[in-house]
Amino acid sequence: MVLEFTIAAIFIYLPHFILFVPTTYISITHHVATIYVFSTCRYIINHGVFPILVILVLTEVTSACHNTWRISGFRRADLQIAARVQEFSPLYLWVLLCC
Repeated sequence: MVLEFTIAAIFIYLPHFILFVPTTYISITHHVATIYVFSTCRYIINHGVFPILVILVLTEVTSACHNTWRISGFRRADLQIAARVQEFSPLYLWVLLCC
């Protein structure tokens, strides 16, 4: 039931992006890909919400790590702590291993 509701909600968001903000190609592509993944998990593979939630948790953790590492790379010349974060390679290795 959760996946059906989410798929329906994304179908509502998608025309909104296409009609009102057609230049946000990343958001439109993200919504199309999300509909594909949710529909595939629900109707073809017959899995429920739990496998998708596990994937979402992993992606959010790796996204936070990757964003921290990338932003610190931009600021490493200005801030000493950014340089230390940039040199902390296990953070980047965690992102690579989870992706």
